[in-house]
Amino acid sequence: MAITRLYHTCKDKVLQIRPQERITRIRMMAWLVAGLFMSSSIHLSHIARKLPGESKNVSKAKALSRFLNNHHVRVRDWYEPIAEA
Repeated sequence: MAITRLYHTCKDKVLQIRPQERITRIRMMAWLVAGLFMSSSIHLSHIARKLPGESKNVSKAKALSRFLNNHHVRVRDWYEPIAEA
């Protein structure tokens, strides 16, 4: 499965779980889940390598790190329903 297709599937699921959330957070969570699946790793640098785009992998990893450290996002509450599905 292509990562972009997986991303759209994850994004739809996150939108169902968090319909009132900011779209930027929904997109980042979808990329995180898609990257986790495609990389088979929990290391941000490995996940970043699987994400498409022109930016450097270091920049992608930093963006993921900022998202995970955001106090407005409770990653476990977001991720658990997706992982169960």
